[in-house]
Amino acid sequence: MKIKVLGINGSPRKHGNTWIMLKEALQAASELKDVETEYISVSEHKILGGCTACFICHKKPSLEELCRGYKEPDDVNMILRKMLEADGWIIGSPVYLGSMTAQLKALIDRTHPAQPCGRAFRNKVCGVITMSYARMGGSEATIDAIHHWLMNLDAIIVGLGPERAAHGDSSYWGASGCQGWPKPLPSTAEGALKAVKQDPIGLTAARTLGKRVAELAKAVKAGFETLEKEETIWGYGPIGEAPDSKYRQYK
Repeated sequence: MKIKVLGINGSPRKHGNTWIMLKEALQAASELKDVETEYISVSEHKILGGCTACFICHKKPSLEELCRGYKEPDDVNMILRKMLEADGWIIGSPVYLGSMTAQLKALIDRTHPAQPCGRAFRNKVCGVITMSYARMGGSEATIDAIHHWLMNLDAIIVGLGPERAAHGDSSYWGASGCQGWPKPLPSTAEGALKAVKQDPIGLTAARTLGKRVAELAKAVKAGFETLEKEETIWGYGPIGEAPDSKYRQYK
């Protein structure tokens, strides 16, 4: 059973601590048989802003061009296509003032056009990674905020699985890294952008989360493939855009 796991880095930095955590998670996911991984950083793509509430996506739903709220083109639809094609996601964000970054929130709000297309992101298996200055520096609030979005999409959220670091757990809800361990490095210190490498708890959590996302994504995809269409309600994969679609909310 071949699957793809997509890592999405919501940090405005290209190669900081969140990048390190996501790379660990994706590497661990790729160690499972037939798992392909891909990585996207919002800092390397053009995202003009969040949802403009134009409702074009509801009036004319389209899986080919999901978000059409901006006259000037950006990279959001390319990212959304990759999200559609992947079986699992690992979402990463540093903690900014107790929550996710503005860059990640803008992308999250632009995922809304998948909803009138039969909630096309449903059944994606997802895990969340956060990076904060200290272990309890807003990580769980950030994980919770991202979980709320994933639940709205009808995605499937996973935790860390049974494998835990000998020193303890980062969070029960996702992989939480901190800027150095046992004492965080000041943000102005040399090496602060890679200080999570000193945090065995966070790195172990990232690896186990990656394995868990890959494992369950394979199981979910395989499970749906054994079922007849008559045995499911929502099925697996994007639903078509026929005008008579029973999943369409608006015409």
